[in-house]
Amino acid sequence: MEADLRRYIRNNKSEWASRAMIGIGVPVGASEVLPYIKRYSAGGAFSNRGWRARTLGPGRSTDTTQNSTYIDRTGDLKFEVNTEYRMNLLKLFSGVINIKGALFADMGNIWLFNKSKDIQGGEFDINYFGRDLAISAGAGLRFDFSFFVLRLDLGYPIKNPQEPDNYGFSFNKLRYRDGIWNIAIGYPF
Repeated sequence: MEADLRRYIRNNKSEWASRAMIGIGVPVGASEVLPYIKRYSAGGAFSNRGWRARTLGPGRSTDTTQNSTYIDRTGDLKFEVNTEYRMNLLKLFSGVINIKGALFADMGNIWLFNKSKDIQGGEFDINYFGRDLAISAGAGLRFDFSFFVLRLDLGYPIKNPQEPDNYGFSFNKLRYRDGIWNIAIGYPF
């Protein structure tokens, strides 16, 4: 089951877009997890942009494959809230190419439906809900060619559920070199 609520407030030269998304997948029968194709992921160009794709979550679990270059974190539950302020910056070639700027903030995570001994802290627990939420913020450019949009975002992790100190807030990761670049086609929502 999924719910995706969106709100767009448009002006002549700007737009404020917001989204709230919740998804729940329940494994049935003898299955302890959902099929891979039905599982949720977090991070990347269309999710929490302060993390690379599929590197956030589940919950507050830490990466057990630190020496591996293969990272693929998935879950059965997803909660995400995004907001983005989009503004016109420049029109080129009589408006054929519109360059737009954006400021954004993302919050959310994924969780496991059932507790797993292999992924400690990955299951959903209402007592840790606030602790498990990841927050990122950043800025980006949108190159609107009228038939498609090329998007470039730079996101920074503000609150990391895997950080044990300071309730996960990681303001020391706000240096330019610690940002995550995301390139995509189309708007994130």
